[in-house]
Amino acid sequence: MTCMCCPAFRPRYKNLVDSIFPKTHGGGLVRSEMEKLTYYAVSAPEKLDRIGEYLAHKLTRGINRKRDESVFIAMEALDRLLLACHAQQINSFVDSFLRMVASLLESDNLEFQALGTNSFIKFSNIEEDAASYHRRYDFFVSKFSEMCHSNLKDTKERKMMQSHGVRGIHGVIRKTVTDELQVSIWQTQHMEKIVPSLLYVMMREQAHDETPARRESFAARSKDTGDNLGVSAEECLRELLSRASYTNVGCAVKPALAHLDSHKLWKPSNSFAIKCFKVFMFSIQSQYSHVIVKMLLDHLDEQDALEGQLKANMLEVLCSIVIIPSTSPIGPAVVEVFSQLSHNLRHSLDRKKNSESEIFEKTFINAVGVLCDVLPDFQKLEAMVFFISKAKEFKSRSKNGSGEMTEERHDRLVEILLLCLHRISEKYTNKNLSGLSSSLLDPMIKVSSASKSRNRYILHKVLLLLLDRSKNFDKMTLVNSVATVEGSGLTIRDVGPQDGDVVERKIPKVLQFIYESSLSSDNTPDNYIILFKCVSMICISLCSPDIITDVCRVLLSLQNRALHKVLPFNEEEMLDVKSRIYLMNVVAAAFCFLSFTSKVSNFIKYVSNVMHARRNVTHLNPCHVFSSEFSPPSVMPDDIDDAAIFNEKKIQSAFDESSNYKLERIEQPFVPTSNDVESVHVHKSFVDAESIRLDFTGIQEDNTTADEGMVSPKTITFEYLKRKFMEPSLSSKDLEDTKSKVAQHVMNATFEQLQSEVQSKTPSNKQLLELIDRVCQPASKNSSAFLPFTSPGDDKPTSGGIVFPSVCVL
Repeated sequence: MTCMCCPAFRPRYKNLVDSIFPKTHGGGLVRSEMEKLTYYAVSAPEKLDRIGEYLAHKLTRGINRKRDESVFIAMEALDRLLLACHAQQINSFVDSFLRMVASLLESDNLEFQALGTNSFIKFSNIEEDAASYHRRYDFFVSKFSEMCHSNLKDTKERKMMQSHGVRGIHGVIRKTVTDELQVSIWQTQHMEKIVPSLLYVMMREQAHDETPARRESFAARSKDTGDNLGVSAEECLRELLSRASYTNVGCAVKPALAHLDSHKLWKPSNSFAIKCFKVFMFSIQSQYSHVIVKMLLDHLDEQDALEGQLKANMLEVLCSIVIIPSTSPIGPAVVEVFSQLSHNLRHSLDRKKNSESEIFEKTFINAVGVLCDVLPDFQKLEAMVFFISKAKEFKSRSKNGSGEMTEERHDRLVEILLLCLHRISEKYTNKNLSGLSSSLLDPMIKVSSASKSRNRYILHKVLLLLLDRSKNFDKMTLVNSVATVEGSGLTIRDVGPQDGDVVERKIPKVLQFIYESSLSSDNTPDNYIILFKCVSMICISLCSPDIITDVCRVLLSLQNRALHKVLPFNEEEMLDVKSRIYLMNVVAAAFCFLSFTSKVSNFIKYVSNVMHARRNVTHLNPCHVFSSEFSPPSVMPDDIDDAAIFNEKKIQSAFDESSNYKLERIEQPFVPTSNDVESVHVHKSFVDAESIRLDFTGIQEDNTTADEGMVSPKTITFEYLKRKFMEPSLSSKDLEDTKSKVAQHVMNATFEQLQSEVQSKTPSNKQLLELIDRVCQPASKNSSAFLPFTSPGDDKPTSGGIVFPSVCVL
């Protein structure tokens, strides 16, 4: 039983606690007695909880009685004991300590609140040896967040209160986020208080800064002032985000988005939003950056389509952060990201067009380009395929009259998608022409065939960038002579082994695409110039005799159409005088590049002579025709000198000095086809399964040799089949020659010779008899229709009812 009146009978820990308080006012903490209390607590750690409770009691009584000195002394004693003791029993002492800190924070005295904050920060820096599973910091999170939002009228007091709030939150984060055994600070109820509080302090500090240049970085201002709230809040937020795992990133981003919405920080200026998300991107681990991008896109979807300016500002924020991480900022799901973006574009076009929608469209195109700039080339190709496929889909809807959008909005949507495609292709590195895949090239051709001149121009520019392997795009201009091409510094790339598929399968499609586009009646001068660059780029990036020959055929065919030597089947496809003049001049300029890449001296000399003959003819000078000073005549001049026209016979004779060129192909006119592209010199790179015939019938297993078309089963190995499949199939011309030789042999050989050949190839007499019996069976009424060299009414009956053709009857 404890006597409260007589100190001799009181517990020792109470006497030690009482002795640290001075007997006179203003004396402060008694240091010698404090050392005794500390030694006692370290020696008897089981008394820590009681010491803490008694000190808490003394502190609470001091607060209630307005004894500020007792409160400060009790808190200082608690801090000293906390730093000195690290026993397992410290958990119970910490509970008393936290109750005392909470009491200080709940008081109205600003000094007490500052004292409680400082004590809590000291506690947060202590590493505990034992975990405490029951301890919670909900009160401190709420209280420190409230202090960050302080609205005291006195500026100095408000800043001090906000500073305590930021430092307190930093202490909570330091105490909880590093210890997995503590209560998780990433819970939604905590993040919804911590993140907005820190952003609020950063926002207020940035708003009070009058210098725009210094507003970009709080760190710049921290050099001028020793203690800056913006810097402290940013450092606290960075430390929090740096420890976020994949599942916790979203817990911090959602409150930030809500804060930006509630304070309308997206527009008219989005500078703070950009600052905020840069802090996020620089702080989290780089492999989680795509989570922030995805959440920002999801938030973009939630906005009203009428808020064009707001959505444009969000996209600007997106553009400013995707360039930060070293790894891919949008993750592996490239198509899903761009599909989400195009969904916003579609909704924007559904609304009535206004200034905000135009701003959003421009920002959308730029955002797509910025997103793709940080992607590897194979993902850029995926993005290009996505946008051209979307353009093809919407173009089909517009053509069929389906969908809720008008035709004008459909065209605008297709144009924006094509502009996105062009923006991506500008940064695409095409070293081996892998961009000319069927999934990209075929939709481009289909969209171009149903598009206006503006969209065709965009597609042709994309094609030009995909064909450019050596950055020759800026060096290509309209020329009047081959000498100008020689001085342009072009880098010519020959066809390599890896370009076989492109040459055989893709280039024929491209040439036909260029040919058909050149004959469109609504082409503008820009369309003709970009088409000239495309056809010239083919020769520069894929220089080979076959390519030069095919391009030459296309150019000659276009010249014939311009001169009306070849007329279209439909009168609506007739070109007007202006288009014919433009077409003749781009053909001439393309021949200058073609002759330069061929490196055949006679061909270069011939093209130079033709261009010299054109020099004084106004409407045949490419540089003059495409200048602003040129005005096309109303009627096509008929007195064009033959020396100013490219002649296929003279071109063929110019190539005589080189054995690499197939001169007979130049004589073959280029005829475009809708389904078959063999008119542009296609070599089949696949194996026709029907061209390989392996006959096993009648071959003895021990026979190691066989006639043509018949092999022994023992010889059928993997290497044999591989060799057979790799053998090139016969062309149509070789097949016709083989058939002709067989027919000549049958007609000229004697009966005995043919009989011996048939017998040598007959498996057995039994099979031969079966074959004869089958042939000699009574034929049906129309059996003569299956025999060669027969004609109706020419049948002659013979014995046995068998009908033979007249050529076989004597």
